[in-house]
Amino acid sequence: AALSRYPFVPAQYLLRDKYDNLHKIEQVKAPILIVNGSEDEVFSWKEGKRLAEAADQTFVTYKTLPGTHSGFFFDGGDKVIADWLGDQAAAQ
Repeated sequence: AALSRYPFVPAQYLLRDKYDNLHKIEQVKAPILIVNGSEDEVFSWKEGKRLAEAADQTFVTYKTLPGTHSGFFFDGGDKVIADWLGDQAAAQ
């Protein structure tokens, strides 16, 4: 994400930890919730959608909600997360 957002910064030399979620998510065999704000200024909804598409479709739930990176939580995102967690608990 840093490289695509700030191409003029040598991020590959500054960031020591590599979060290769796109290639690792297919190995996850547990329920996954990916939620993006439609106006997210940190991670585009397109990145969230791509991550969800790379996941095992039997485990992933993907939602795009109105709002920014943290603002969507206060515009209904909290209910989406709580409902999803409730569904997961009920399924156990």
